[in-house]
Amino acid sequence: MMKKKSIDLQQYKKGGNLCQCGISRSSTCIMNSTFQSTTHNIPRLNIVIQVVGTRGDVQPFIVYGQVLQRFGHRVRLATHEKFADFVLENGLEFYALAGDPDELMNYMVKCGGVFPTIGAILTGEIWTGLGTTINNFRENVLQLPRLRREEAHLMMSDNPHTYCWSPSFVPKPTDWGSDIDVCGFFFLDDAANYQPPQELTNFLNNGNPPIYIGFGSVVGYNRHRLFRIVRDALEITGRRAVVSDSLATDDIELPANIFRCRPCPYEWLFQRVDSVCHHGGAGTTAAGLRAGLPTIVVAFFGDQFFWGDRVEQIGAGPGCLSGDNLNTQDLINAIQFISNPEVKENAQRIAAQLETENGCADALRAFHEQLPLDRMHSDLESTYPACCRIPKYNFKVSWPVAQVLLKAQLITEDELSPWSTKAWNLTESCKLRKLLQYRTSNDIIPYSDEECELIRTRFNDSIEVASQRSYKNTAYERYMTQG
Repeated sequence: MMKKKSIDLQQYKKGGNLCQCGISRSSTCIMNSTFQSTTHNIPRLNIVIQVVGTRGDVQPFIVYGQVLQRFGHRVRLATHEKFADFVLENGLEFYALAGDPDELMNYMVKCGGVFPTIGAILTGEIWTGLGTTINNFRENVLQLPRLRREEAHLMMSDNPHTYCWSPSFVPKPTDWGSDIDVCGFFFLDDAANYQPPQELTNFLNNGNPPIYIGFGSVVGYNRHRLFRIVRDALEITGRRAVVSDSLATDDIELPANIFRCRPCPYEWLFQRVDSVCHHGGAGTTAAGLRAGLPTIVVAFFGDQFFWGDRVEQIGAGPGCLSGDNLNTQDLINAIQFISNPEVKENAQRIAAQLETENGCADALRAFHEQLPLDRMHSDLESTYPACCRIPKYNFKVSWPVAQVLLKAQLITEDELSPWSTKAWNLTESCKLRKLLQYRTSNDIIPYSDEECELIRTRFNDSIEVASQRSYKNTAYERYMTQG
């Protein structure tokens, strides 16, 4: 049996005043009292949220990340470099992804973004170009088996899904199972500290409430054609408009009834206009309906047509218009349609329903309810989820607990094997030794000296009990064998 090393409790202070969460350590940072787990026995998780897209795609997950973080989870948002300040200013960790979202959006608009046949998926550009690189990374770094096309789809089976739209806007279909939740929209209320430019305030106050018109980042190569259609439709209908600067660029001369608006919080602006016309992004659609505004959707690709159809079905706007085929008369008809008081009433009815929902809170509840807590529970101390197993003692422990035991020389790396939250059929043969090389040797142990000592004591007590049980079982078997 391994000789136990004498422990100097001072060595466990190397982590200084920071815990694994990256926040200041206090007696309540890790636990409210010694070794109490977080609310409802849910471990604190390291969560990465990956978002590829525009600011409108990133923003909902910032507010959701904040909710997860307030619960005690560590949250990192992986997205494009141009959103680094946006993420960091809202208190989340940031990891940069390559690529320009504006170029990506323009490419999607030009290509339509749809697959006409199943063959387009089987021979997809991403897997064809990166499949070998992905498999090398899985095998050499993560110590996971290589993926084959025939079995890779199994990794997506039985995975819980949460859809972050309002169930009053798009109800959950009756044939969806309990592993799928529809929780509500995620809203980032960032208008409290917004200071509008005086020119915008003057325009809003001097005349009838305008319509907001903006197509996000999708206008691309045809922005000048679209602006001409917007300008002519506004002139004919006699309407005023606040137009996003992605549509009304600086090189365009504006008539008096149009104001070029730099990016500003929708929560603030939509309280000061009487209707909206946009591209049908999920977040923009939700913001407009939340404000009770009649909505015109001019869709360009993907799910934008779906949201435009939903707006029509609830009576909050006309039929969805196509950005590629838009003409002045279609936009005139749409503007006249949303002037109907009945359309305004329908939009306000949906706004009242959205007011009763809390999408982020419901999504947090659904996320926690779907966690496989039995597999995640860490023996000896349960603040963090189990990721390692000690087969010799039939323990499953978190990485911080494993660090304590390794540094105290109560176990060796050879005695650790991986333990996954989900029982992936593809990972049963994994080895942990090589993966440990990618852990830094000075990882911070998020426990006080007393907590480390309690973990070691629990470990020693547990293996002593296990040894006594094994001795009794052996003696009984010997007695039965000898008669």
